[in-house]
Amino acid sequence: MERLAPNEVWLDVIVLFAGLRVEGQIELAPDVRIEQILEANLVAQAALTAADVILQRQSDADAPAHPVNGMRYRVRGKRLVDGSEYRINHELIEAPKRAFRRAAALLQGSAAVGDGGTFVIATDQAGASRYYSRQFNFGNLSVHYDGPYFGPNNEDELRRVFAFLQDPYLSGEGTQIGVAIDRLGFAPTRANDVDVNLDLCVAAEIAFSFGPKKIKNEELSQTLRDNAAAFFGDGEFFWDRATVYQILRDSYKERSDTVHGRAGHGAERDKLGGLNAQLRELMARVLLAYVERRPTKRAAKTTWPDRRQAVKDGTPLPPIFIPPAP
Repeated sequence: MERLAPNEVWLDVIVLFAGLRVEGQIELAPDVRIEQILEANLVAQAALTAADVILQRQSDADAPAHPVNGMRYRVRGKRLVDGSEYRINHELIEAPKRAFRRAAALLQGSAAVGDGGTFVIATDQAGASRYYSRQFNFGNLSVHYDGPYFGPNNEDELRRVFAFLQDPYLSGEGTQIGVAIDRLGFAPTRANDVDVNLDLCVAAEIAFSFGPKKIKNEELSQTLRDNAAAFFGDGEFFWDRATVYQILRDSYKERSDTVHGRAGHGAERDKLGGLNAQLRELMARVLLAYVERRPTKRAAKTTWPDRRQAVKDGTPLPPIFIPPAP
């Protein structure tokens, strides 16, 4: 084991996720993996049994426990002096968890949501351990979300995207893109289609206005639609530009109806679930491109006008944010 400095500790973290399904154990990076958390299954089953007793329901001893899956990881942490107390840098604990949540949102359009508990054991250079954080949110784990699934068919892609999502780009030049990914992940957890639409439109507004410092309010909706239609290179996406434009137009109209207090037309609102599904798929691909290609805001600002003009002229469009070959 590597040696620790006097102010350093090892942080061994376990995070439980509701709805996450994992086949076997998947190593995302050194000392970071997702798997079934057997200890949590025991507690979850005990809580279910206790609920049966309290509600005077007949327990089914043969019913299998709903598998609880989560992350295990180890990070090197620093104790920060705060008066006479020591505290652990919270960001060191949150970063791997956040990267995994965002990867799930990008790859499957669904979130690893409902944090069922975060358990942290801090161990110093002398081997002394202390529980830094301890909680168990059974209420989250008892809800069956339509959560992401990872197994042999997609674990390599998960590792690749997880690595991208730990890049400092998302805490610097691409901070706004990180917020957009979070909105994409939150959307499936909302209680109704109107709220899903609002989350996805926030993600779209960030992605398709990335770069320019300010867009006039009266031009915003049109600019977003035009930038969306110009985003993908020729043959890079399975929907044509007219379809992408229409998805943004219809979605943003629904968003405008909501924020301006209009109820919207019944027939249109009835179709909102399908429209949201299309926008979710579109935004997952768009935001993944940002994470992989990591454009600066200056590069994006200069890129949009040329691409919009190319769409109008019908000239070929290469993939966005990839520098031309020398």
